[in-house]
Amino acid sequence: MLDLVSNFSNKNQGKFNDDLILGIRQKDEMSEYIDMACKAVATLIPEYIEYKGYHYQDSRTKMLDRDKENGNSKSKKGEIYLNINETYAKEAIFEFECMFNGERVKQSFSMWIPMLYDNSHYYIRGNKYSCPLQILDAITFTKKNLLVLKTTTRAIKFERSKVTISDIFGNKYNTSKINIYFTSKGVPVLVYFFAVYGFFKTIEYFGADQFISVYSDSKEDKTIPDDKYLFKFGSVFLGVDKKEFNTNNVLRMFVATILACSKRTMDMEFIRNPVRWTMYLGETINVQKSLEKGNALIRTFVNTMDFQTIKIIHDLVPGSNRDNIFSVTRWIFINYAVLTSKDEGLQNKRLRLSEYLISPFITLFTEKVYRFKNTPDKLKSMKNLMDIFKIKSSLILNAIIGKVSHADTGLSIAKFSNECNDDALINTLLYVTKTGPGTPSNKSKRLSMHLRMFSVDYLGCLDLTAGQSANAPGLTHFICPLNRSFNDKKMIFDIDPKLIKK
Repeated sequence: MLDLVSNFSNKNQGKFNDDLILGIRQKDEMSEYIDMACKAVATLIPEYIEYKGYHYQDSRTKMLDRDKENGNSKSKKGEIYLNINETYAKEAIFEFECMFNGERVKQSFSMWIPMLYDNSHYYIRGNKYSCPLQILDAITFTKKNLLVLKTTTRAIKFERSKVTISDIFGNKYNTSKINIYFTSKGVPVLVYFFAVYGFFKTIEYFGADQFISVYSDSKEDKTIPDDKYLFKFGSVFLGVDKKEFNTNNVLRMFVATILACSKRTMDMEFIRNPVRWTMYLGETINVQKSLEKGNALIRTFVNTMDFQTIKIIHDLVPGSNRDNIFSVTRWIFINYAVLTSKDEGLQNKRLRLSEYLISPFITLFTEKVYRFKNTPDKLKSMKNLMDIFKIKSSLILNAIIGKVSHADTGLSIAKFSNECNDDALINTLLYVTKTGPGTPSNKSKRLSMHLRMFSVDYLGCLDLTAGQSANAPGLTHFICPLNRSFNDKKMIFDIDPKLIKK
């Protein structure tokens, strides 16, 4: 509080930041985000669909009630038709090629993309609507005791839990292990690495090969040095460098996560064989079809890391390449303590607009793809495959104005706007919220206190008095129009130097 008061009198001087006020909305193209989402979702069933790209239908930018023009004025139950009022939008066509039993069929769907009527509003069915910018954690966010990585197609949850491990002499060591909840059941995160890279390559991949050795027999093997702790791992033994184990918390956690994978039947042949680890992974879903389910999990896991998520991580956290889910997961594992200790300061935040406005489409499209993916093979058909692309062209428009026919496609943060003076328009342009799709508060009615907290670095960047509501303090703000610390190309304020690690 003293810091807050002592900095309160600081004044921002300079001209209005035009890039901040106008640049965000004018440069943010919704079609490009839908394009990247289509690429990401298509990788979930690459054997059935291939994304070919998109184009605009024509140069028209105004949409009328096409259903009424066609004489189809009677709506079906649950469907929403456009009224006769004009909508300022453009029609994009997204094209795919479907493959089933040797047959190849072209398929597509159209989506009306709302366009800015002025610098701040969408004009939909005769009314103006403004959508706030959304402020959220740069890459990951914490929810209860979970660390969540939000990709285009799903949220991947990591959980660190306290454990006590014992060496072969009964000495106990307190540490933690990390489980990953890629499905509803958590498994030690290293199982995915063992199934793809193998056990020894994984240890090398994490840079722990100089500290960890594996021994087949602790009694007969004369090569075990005295400077190593020995931990039983199935029927073999892990030898861990004592000095590094005692001083390096990440290595300590890495060893505990390895031991969490242990089964009594594991021998040297087991741990060397990635197929056995794939079956181990598949057993979390189906013991009888463990290899098949394990391979399916790995394919989905690999395809989860989409181009948009990789770009965000690359832009916000300089360092070694993190261009796949395994390199990103390794980075999260090593920096888990730093990532979970982030406060509500702007150094770990980014802004977005179109990226979250298309979330209703992503939700519906992904749901359709997963429904087809999980359909038994004998029930799959070309008709089922084509049903994936039955998406209403006005889906995003409906979500923005609040008229939705699907429970999960509402945005609930866009508002009808009738501002007519410059001061009000500035507020509309710079209004930001912490709620909405992709945030910790997306599906929660009760928000934790840390989401409502103010940080010292809000001063000069966010208005601490305007935009606050009595029932949601700390969740809505206005960006100060004089703010100069904003990077409009990356849509970020600043990045904590602690996160700049390899």
